[in-house]
Amino acid sequence: MADVSKSPGDQPFEAVVVFRDAAGNVAAAGGVPVWVSSDESVVTVVAAEDGLSAVVTVVAEGAADVQVSLSNPDGSVVSGSGHVAVVGAPAAAEVDFPAPAPAA
Repeated sequence: MADVSKSPGDQPFEAVVVFRDAAGNVAAAGGVPVWVSSDESVVTVVAAEDGLSAVVTVVAEGAADVQVSLSNPDGSVVSGSGHVAVVGAPAAAEVDFPAPAPAA
């Protein structure tokens, strides 16, 4: 999981998901991934039409997890998440969401 620190008023940033197979090779998504914020009063998430990226916007101080998940045609679900901490002091951060792992 990637941890990100941002400040209120920071510019929105892009998060990108890359799916990988069991061998670690990049794999095509079997559908459109769904992005959610655990607390939209802290950060909001707007997914691109293809679901492979999303714009994350800081709303207020606090902490939230940004999760991306994909339901495969066989019924299995893969997901991954990143934690965003919004603090009062200015901060710079780079976001790198790891490839989602199959959900248990």
